[in-house]
Amino acid sequence: MSEQSTKAIAVNDENFSTIMKNTGLPLLLEFWAPWCHHCQVLAPVIDQVAAELAGKVVVAQVNCDLSERLPEKFNVEVIPTLFLIRTDEVLGTIVNPKDKASLLSWVGELIG
Repeated sequence: MSEQSTKAIAVNDENFSTIMKNTGLPLLLEFWAPWCHHCQVLAPVIDQVAAELAGKVVVAQVNCDLSERLPEKFNVEVIPTLFLIRTDEVLGTIVNPKDKASLLSWVGELIG
């Protein structure tokens, strides 16, 4: 997996552990679903953030309709919910960020 990915990568129950082990970077993990209006609004922001933070953070998305264990593991109750994870440690959680600037600011505060 490239650490320079400029797009969000798809994560599921099967590949999550491998991605966490191989990334070497903090992981911004979004839980979403295709039927979720707020997730659809956030989708272009996620891609922009992935491009802007390439090489610093890996941006990944979990489709809650296709993965059952990950939303349960992270106790996801509302979507979109995003977690910033470093080496299996959750650094922070944000629900439905309002825009790209607020999401980038949140990530920046957590990873310095």
